[in-house]
Amino acid sequence: MRDLGFEIAIDDVCEGSNSYAFIKRHLPAIQRIKLSLLIFKDEDKETVMNFIHAWLTFAQKHQLDFVIEGISDQQAAQKFAGNPIIL
Repeated sequence: MRDLGFEIAIDDVCEGSNSYAFIKRHLPAIQRIKLSLLIFKDEDKETVMNFIHAWLTFAQKHQLDFVIEGISDQQAAQKFAGNPIIL
């Protein structure tokens, strides 16, 4: 796929079939992962931040772009603004 100029992004990691095991198994082909915070709407801020940090650490280690969808908390948005790995 890369030789043809395509990049693979995994949508909604941590949900459905896009588990850690799936992503780890296909890591050589993946360039970007996206975490949707919409699935955490009933969780407290600390739990949500722990999930973000875990996936961010994974993305950094494997040199992946990291997209966070659904940040509705200004404090969280400011915390991650300007991080070059986070889109």
